[in-house]
Amino acid sequence: MSCKDISKLTDLYSSTVKDNLKEIEVIVKQLQIIDTIPIEQFSNIFNKTSHNLVDKWNRGQKSLRTEIAFKIIPNYPTTVLKTSLTLDAMINLLDDILDELMEKEERGIYIIELIRVLAIFNQQNISTEVQNKVSEYFNKILCIAITEIIYKEKIKKSKDFNQRLHNSIQCYNYKSMDMDIFIELPLIEVFGNAKDMDNIVALGRVHRAVCIIKKDFKDLKHDIEQNTETPIVVLSEVGKEELMQYILQMMEFYKSESKKIRKKITDKNLQEIANKFQELILKEIAVFKEENYG
Repeated sequence: MSCKDISKLTDLYSSTVKDNLKEIEVIVKQLQIIDTIPIEQFSNIFNKTSHNLVDKWNRGQKSLRTEIAFKIIPNYPTTVLKTSLTLDAMINLLDDILDELMEKEERGIYIIELIRVLAIFNQQNISTEVQNKVSEYFNKILCIAITEIIYKEKIKKSKDFNQRLHNSIQCYNYKSMDMDIFIELPLIEVFGNAKDMDNIVALGRVHRAVCIIKKDFKDLKHDIEQNTETPIVVLSEVGKEELMQYILQMMEFYKSESKKIRKKITDKNLQEIANKFQELILKEIAVFKEENYG
């Protein structure tokens, strides 16, 4: 995606500050407090907290999942963009709050932004179908959190290469569910309940799994320093050479999976999306191999 397209998404996210300020201005007036805090002070704080996340998105430090769907799905419906971006922000903010070592003041910035985004999300006029998908999504996030703990223990206790590989793939299969809602939102809006929608979501998971593995490998040193235990951190304990073999085998698995899933899609309206997804998956894997395996 071009910088222009990323800016379109991050600018839209930043503009949600105005929505918070409108509500807060009404609240402050209703309270009829004599010593009223100028609305500019709220604005300054919200601009600071939102910029903290936007900057990470722009630098590629945090995953902007909406960006992938925006790039892949033709005529992406702008009606769901704000909902998608606020969900994206919530997951990113929760991830950092849980995983990163922070001073109290820095943690406060994240918590303020999380509450601000929750307020924006709850202002959205969404259908019952989308509400159900969002509810399902947060249960998936809970599932990811629990299964990652389980599978990291399985990886540690695995007795051979194939067991570790199997448990690592299973762990990333679960982790990749954090992409689902960002594919589902625009597809529901455009195609309703198309029969192949689940297969497009499955391709989204394959792409997401590849991206998480790449990011976990890139962040290996940082994660070890922060005491953040990813599957890649656990696998790294067996040595660099064997770690690279694990990652290579995982990439080959997801390459094969993408081809299998693509063949299942017969809906002509969704074939273009499937082709773009598979092309992106294969490109991500090829670039990683070239950079790390020569």
